[in-house]
Amino acid sequence: MFSGKSLAKVLCIFSAAAALELLGFMPQSKVAAQSTGDVYVLSNQDDGNAVIVFHRSADGILTPAGRFSTGGRGTGEGPDPLGSQGAVMLSNDNRMLFTVNAGSNSITAFSVSGDELTRLQTIPSNGDRPVSLSISHNLLYVLNAGESSNISGFRIEPGPNPLVPIEGSTQPLPGADAARPAELSFSPDGSVILVTEKGMNQIVTFTVSDSGRAHFANTAPSSQGTPFGLAWAHESVVVLAYAADGAPGQGGGGTYRAADSGTVTPITADVQDGQTASSWTAVTRNGQNAFISNTVSGTKHDVISNCALGRCMFF
Repeated sequence: MFSGKSLAKVLCIFSAAAALELLGFMPQSKVAAQSTGDVYVLSNQDDGNAVIVFHRSADGILTPAGRFSTGGRGTGEGPDPLGSQGAVMLSNDNRMLFTVNAGSNSITAFSVSGDELTRLQTIPSNGDRPVSLSISHNLLYVLNAGESSNISGFRIEPGPNPLVPIEGSTQPLPGADAARPAELSFSPDGSVILVTEKGMNQIVTFTVSDSGRAHFANTAPSSQGTPFGLAWAHESVVVLAYAADGAPGQGGGGTYRAADSGTVTPITADVQDGQTASSWTAVTRNGQNAFISNTVSGTKHDVISNCALGRCMFF
């Protein structure tokens, strides 16, 4: 998750996007900046999905390092066809990379060795149109955003087929076909999963048992419309971006406290940034600074001032 990255690494999310534009990649590419010295981009092409790897130098310069097929397909059109955050995810030890294949309803697992990826497995996502992933220890959950949207869990195990479905872990979203979910994310301790439902303007929570199974816990209305990406600033505090249904100048963010029981309560309910379609969210390691990208405006804004306590202001 981005919540465990340093300020320099968080900034790479945005520098990577700028570099891709200069290099002529499609705007629907999904970017994940991580801690191995590389940036991973999901091409999301419907005729053959792939991970594009860029090596990141100490000063943030990106150099193309390879392209690796996922064995699946992407989907969609426009500037953000997946409508999600978290389509590419590294394991906690940075030795494995996982991606969604929204066009073929599957997940791909790669092993990571320097700039090289080796495809190990492509497995059904147990739903339609997977768009977001989250990892906690040896658990991976996927968000399926198509018809009858749901979440589904897998164990990450050693061997050539590392993803093993967890029986009984697939849980429907309360918004069903109208949910239009954007992201799912484990809490830092792995006890709770949060899902943003853009279509229902709500946050859905699931508790996770010792067996790795998710159980529906609660729904909470978002303070503003179209909740999108989220990132954890503290063990129980999450920063959430509001796309505001793309209304000009109405984007922004807010903070919430998530309890182990799955209850979610607002702290800073609405901080507008004056931008359009606020979407992706990342938080620095110390929890003090959050960054929110604004898809339509083509900008990023900083949320500064004690985000770890939930009191955030835009600068």
